Amino acid sequence: DKRAVVVNEDDILTRDEIYENHAEVSKATVDELRTWLSNNCFKMRELKGARNVMTSRYVCKWKWVQDDDLWRRIIRMRLVLRGFMDLDAFNLETFAGTARRTSQRLLASEAACNKGFIIASLDIDKAFLKGFTYKELAAATGEEERLVCFKLPAGSAAILRTIKGFENYDESRHCLQSLKAGTGTKDAPRAFSMKLKKTTGGFGLRSTSFDPEFEIMKDLRTAKHVDDINMTSKESVIDDYVEAVKEVFGSCKVTKHSFTNCSVHYEMLADGSVEIYQYDYFATLRPIVSPELTGGAANAAATESVAAQFVSLRGALAYTTITQAWIQVYIVAMQRVQVPTNLDVRRVNAVTRKLQREPKKMIYPAMTFEGKIDLHSDSGYRR
Repeated sequence: DKRAVVVNEDDILTRDEIYENHAEVSKATVDELRTWLSNNCFKMRELKGARNVMTSRYVCKWKWVQDDDLWRRIIRMRLVLRGFMDLDAFNLETFAGTARRTSQRLLASEAACNKGFIIASLDIDKAFLKGFTYKELAAATGEEERLVCFKLPAGSAAILRTIKGFENYDESRHCLQSLKAGTGTKDAPRAFSMKLKKTTGGFGLRSTSFDPEFEIMKDLRTAKHVDDINMTSKESVIDDYVEAVKEVFGSCKVTKHSFTNCSVHYEMLADGSVEIYQYDYFATLRPIVSPELTGGAANAAATESVAAQFVSLRGALAYTTITQAWIQVYIVAMQRVQVPTNLDVRRVNAVTRKLQREPKKMIYPAMTFEGKIDLHSDSGYRR
């Protein structure tokens, strides 16, 4: 139902593409296993006596990478544990906050109000493999150290045996013990988020009471989205911050002046103004089209399938409130609907088409920050 109203290009290889590019797929698999090992993510252990053993799978995707000025498409393999098999899944503390929508707008406003500030985005490569180990997580939280084991997907044992230290790996007798909360486990975002917070705190950043993931210090503002960090400051300060993060997490990708993060595009203009918009995100939305809706009475309850699409599209539209202030009143009205009628579905379609036909952008004009605040109490409005 969700894919019917939100269309994303995920670039996942088909079976035929995997077969046609088997040599590159094999190389990508070896690279992924070496990446896990280089980040000290697992070790070999006896299957006998192992507890909490999950299976795993690979996600095989096309990725565009840039070499100098040339872009080329390569295959990236991602090893993912099947976290739903985790015996401790329902007892885990898994919270890993992301910056509030208001914080994203505050960041743009701060960039426009401080002369000499630029905007930038930092993406930490393979972030979930670089978080706290289970031992470090237990020490930081006082919780019991977790035991997590997993088996590799079929056919991977032969590849693993080509890596030094695993020549004797036998999948009938051995499994792998995860030393960190790897990709796919429910506590992976939390383990990474806690390590990142320790790193940024060491640099001097402090969370605001308004939003713990909106961190500030003199001449630097950051909004964190798990492994993506939006920043505004003087370029030299941003460079120092990036180096501090690299010392702990290694490879990072930094984009300055113009970038897209969480489907929101940020653009700093030559005069210091900042624009944010979501045009590409709007293009992924699809109005609900169904024979069950055609010709139906306006006040009749929507069918189960159409109602599910209504909920998905309504949720997708709610994300546009980051840049579309005009849509908020419609979102609130739609969120009050418990059992959607055909008329409700037609209304959400109308809002979607209006949004795509006349998209808006938010512009923060460059201005001088005076450091003053003007407060008005409620009593000022009594007369």
